[in-house]
Amino acid sequence: MLNSEVIQENTLSYSLSKEVLQGDKVQMFIALLDKSLRPMEDGGTSLSFQESIQPLDCFDYWNRRKEQRYYVLLTKAAFSLNKPITAFNQESLTDVGYIQQTVKEYEVREMAENLFFLKGGVMSPDFYFRLHFLRPKQEVLPAEFTEALQYIQGQHPDLGTPDLLTIQHNYDYSRVMLHRTSEMSVVVSAYYEVNSGKTLQLNYTLSYIYNLPPDLLGGSEVLMDGIRKGALAVVQSARAI
Repeated sequence: MLNSEVIQENTLSYSLSKEVLQGDKVQMFIALLDKSLRPMEDGGTSLSFQESIQPLDCFDYWNRRKEQRYYVLLTKAAFSLNKPITAFNQESLTDVGYIQQTVKEYEVREMAENLFFLKGGVMSPDFYFRLHFLRPKQEVLPAEFTEALQYIQGQHPDLGTPDLLTIQHNYDYSRVMLHRTSEMSVVVSAYYEVNSGKTLQLNYTLSYIYNLPPDLLGGSEVLMDGIRKGALAVVQSARAI
């Protein structure tokens, strides 16, 4: 997928483009905040942590952090899939082959139902992730996930309630070159049935990061570039289901 197919947005609450709803474009927003919760990029978007970020912290890491401070990374991507909503379910989204396509630089190991271990390389940390599958139209969500759902509905009230909501909890990150990497990340994905047998997917990712890559290795730019490539890999894999 080429960068020309990505619409880079400067605000979190962007309106969905017709090029996304009716075509193959991907809308993307990325914000990186320093340990004082200020934008790290010149002209970067200022965000209210309590309103725009914390609702995605489904597992309450922030309130349990004590004196620990993190860099905060928030991303949002919107894209259409030329498959009916029924194509996206627990079986397809936990297929090891599918997951491997989204993280090609890792070795994916299935540990238990909905639980995976990702083995990284020299410059990539190992970590675990667990997937949660929710049908908001058909069930009452566990309390820890209701705020994330309300957050997404508040950003796009015209879309209504998603047909499927998945929560991916990434945790237990290893060190890289003796340095701590991330505390955790959460990926909240909302799937909506749209006309003509297509599906709209919204992905929100929140990460708490201990250390950025050193300046000699590209610093925050390397991180941001990796995030963009990772998000596009998810899009390509979802379109291949």
